[in-house]
Amino acid sequence: MATADDAIVTEIANTYVSPGAQLVEMEFKNSDGTHQILRFSPSKMMGFIRKVLELFLNEKIGKDSRRSGVDVQAFPAATTYAEEDTVKKTVLLHFRLKNGIPVVLSLSLSNAERLHQQIAEALKRTKRPS
Repeated sequence: MATADDAIVTEIANTYVSPGAQLVEMEFKNSDGTHQILRFSPSKMMGFIRKVLELFLNEKIGKDSRRSGVDVQAFPAATTYAEEDTVKKTVLLHFRLKNGIPVVLSLSLSNAERLHQQIAEALKRTKRPS
């Protein structure tokens, strides 16, 4: 577990994707002046990104933030769309964040139907005159 005296990452000093996209490398500069390099296969890098987003969403935003009154900092999306995954019987919800990062969520049919209803209700409340 990290302590207050541990060095923290202060900068992403360099990034690199090898020809053929076989390796992703990230060099970080730490608060104590040291550098560290992380190397990933592309699939491991995507897994790392998913875990970081999950950690951030769970810890910083909180699962029940809307009900607890905590202000949610939303990720603005440039584009969104949904499509069916007929093989897995799920709905894929696609987002492209303003910074270009694509995010795909897989929803069970029941969760997709619930989300559809929640979006319709949120749209009605948002369009309601003040």
